[in-house]
Amino acid sequence: MNPLVVAIAVGSLFAVGGCARDASGVAQMTRAADPSVKVPKAGYQSVSSGTVTYMPVGPKGWEELNRRVGPKT
Repeated sequence: MNPLVVAIAVGSLFAVGGCARDASGVAQMTRAADPSVKVPKAGYQSVSSGTVTYMPVGPKGWEELNRRVGPKT
């Protein structure tokens, strides 16, 4: 058989297989309209919660900064 024909046949199978419909989500979509399903209540959380204020500080000497970030001996 001609290799070109085989390559075209295999390529078309992959192309058509990619268009196949997945029916696994149909049941989930019908359950979404069911009013008896229990869902957690949505809570409010401020968008600025957990933020930290960074106030300017005075300059420190380079020796002290080097000791703070350097290896502990």
